[in-house]
Amino acid sequence: MDIKDREKFKKNLLKLKQELSKLLENDDEYTQSNDSIDELDQATELIERMTGFALSSNLRSNMKLVDEALKRIDAGKYGRCENCDKEISLKRLSVLPFTKYCINCQRELEKP
Repeated sequence: MDIKDREKFKKNLLKLKQELSKLLENDDEYTQSNDSIDELDQATELIERMTGFALSSNLRSNMKLVDEALKRIDAGKYGRCENCDKEISLKRLSVLPFTKYCINCQRELEKP
């Protein structure tokens, strides 16, 4: 990967981090409780809060991955698989710019 590609990915990761930050700022509205009176309303609210917690957890996880990818860029290790040290394809990085693994290692890690 050349410097131009690395800078492009860094720019995209910083933009993604900004978008995730905005979403995390607004996640309180999904996780706060309203003291509903009706049982059906309470059940619906519980489902919405559970969905909000799951969304918030996913956002935080993705934020961590983005931060780790930015650190790899600064360390000059971005775009290399953390498992086999082979170069990760630009196509894969374009889809998942915060990925740590090449497609082959990712498949191996996901095997049961």
